[in-house]
This record gives sequence, C-alpha cells and structure tokens, in this order.
Amino acid sequence: MESYTEEGLQLYQVLMQLDAERQKAFLETKTSGVRLSGRQSMALLCIKQLTAQQMGGVSLKLLSQHLGMAISATSVMVETMVQKNLLQRSQAPRDRRAVRISMTPEGEKLFLLCNAALLARMSKLAELLTETERAVLRNLAAKISSRNIS
Repeated sequence: MESYTEEGLQLYQVLMQLDAERQKAFLETKTSGVRLSGRQSMALLCIKQLTAQQMGGVSLKLLSQHLGMAISATSVMVETMVQKNLLQRSQAPRDRRAVRISMTPEGEKLFLLCNAALLARMSKLAELLTETERAVLRNLAAKISSRNIS
C-alpha cells in the first residue's frame, strides 16, 4: 500500500473543494424539474466533450472509462438519463451490436443551462482572486495536468 504525505492530502482537499463548487453550479441550476446527480452532470460533460471528437455518440465503455465507473453502473445511470429524455441510445453505423450514447435536444438544453450556471459561478469565484492569484492557479492547473504520474 502506498503512503501519502500531508502535502498530498492538502492538495486533494483543495481539488475536492473546487470540484464541490462545480457540482454546486450544476445542482443549483434552475431547470424544468430535472435534477442531476454529480455523476449525471459529469456524464453530460463527458458526452459533450467526447461527441465533439466522435460524431454519432460514444460507447458505453468509453464513457465509463472517462467517468471512472464500472460499465454496469454507467449503464444503469445512462438508462436513468434515457428515461429522463436527456440521453439516447442508438446503433453504431458500422457495428449493429454496438450502442452509441448521445444527448437528446433536451439533454443538450439542460447541459447548456448547467454550463452557463457553472461559468457564472466560476466568474464570481474568480472575482475573489487577484490577477496574480488567477495566473498562479492557471499555472498550477497546467503543471498538474501535464504530469504523467503512475
């Protein structure tokens, strides 16, 4: 079992606080009665990003990998979101056995609402920081995300 340092724990806590702010923005979005869990909001974000790279939807396996969830749990979540008319399943054009997942127009609308709320919340938080602090935060995020640690 690997050990951790106090610095690693502090970094984890900071990242969790930032992620909590992201989740608050999605959860507090005024929608037409549709409530999203944190995982569901992340699923919409992942599907939006992945379908920008792959037209026609994403596979369940790829979505589960990006969400860090088991395929079975991802499938259950996707089915819940299909029932809410946020996602749709369709056959892959080249492999009729494969299923592709994409957003419905209602899912896209909800994503845009949530994303606007997220950006508004992040803008308010950014106002609390000086330009120097924002630059440091950008540099730290770039440094952390560019590292490949195993």
